[in-house]
Amino acid sequence: MKRFIPYLAFFFFFSGCINDLKKIEALSKKNVGVEVAQNIKTYYYGPNGHLKGILTSPVMYRYVRDTPYMIMNEGLQVDFYNDSLRIESILTAKKGEYWENTNNIVVKDSVVVTSMGGKRILRTDELFWDPKNQQFYTHSLATLITPEQTITGKNGLTAPADLSWYKFFNTSGEMKVDSNYFSPSPATDSLRDTTTQKPGT
Repeated sequence: MKRFIPYLAFFFFFSGCINDLKKIEALSKKNVGVEVAQNIKTYYYGPNGHLKGILTSPVMYRYVRDTPYMIMNEGLQVDFYNDSLRIESILTAKKGEYWENTNNIVVKDSVVVTSMGGKRILRTDELFWDPKNQQFYTHSLATLITPEQTITGKNGLTAPADLSWYKFFNTSGEMKVDSNYFSPSPATDSLRDTTTQKPGT
């Protein structure tokens, strides 16, 4: 898994019984150009050399073609770390894809991001990770749950890994947010209708 994020360093750790390894070898021979890894654990780092996340998944398939890509279709979890090496959020999903040439990363199906302490929970069916800006984004229906409010963005959202702030597109739901935190948007263009929550609120 080279360059899970453009500037990352990584390591794989494999485990499994002999029967599992034989199955993997048989599958790899049957599907030429497919590399299979079991029980992976991947570390990735930011440009400052700090640990930014740990990805774990029971099985990963790497397709070695003109455009190499990797698929995790048996579930995955990513623990995101802050600069103090404390977990700031945990992402889980049933499926994930990574395209090496473009560095595009997407997780799908029952995607949940939980900030530490469980104060903010994000739910959606598709979520992209922007490694350059260190942000999530999606154009799919997304819901954020906090102790004070539940917000649903019909056209998605953007947010950092710790969910300390967020910007929804075309929102609905019950909210207790000061009016100063709302971005003005033209009533004639629902796609530009946004709700922005600032850090510290």
